[in-house]
Amino acid sequence: MADRIPDPDRPLASSAAETTSGSEPTNRSLTHRWWWQAAVIAVTGAAIIGFQWEVISGGEPIAATWVMVGIGAAAVVAGAVVAWRSRPHRPQQGG
Repeated sequence: MADRIPDPDRPLASSAAETTSGSEPTNRSLTHRWWWQAAVIAVTGAAIIGFQWEVISGGEPIAATWVMVGIGAAAVVAGAVVAWRSRPHRPQQGG
């Protein structure tokens, strides 16, 4: 299967169920992938904390270790905030 360059004049499919050649799914819009950026930020923060865990659990952390843990924790919180703000909003039902 050869890679094809997308046609810039053709709009993206509005639904993931639409297909281009019968069985090949089209690209999904970014509203379906709203969580990716937040997940990358949060996982990066968790990885930063994880790399410091050996030093912390060994009982020999220095101030820079705790600074890195703080940066990692801030990244995890920032990822959660980005996820919360970018989640798809459901329209309110009138009533």
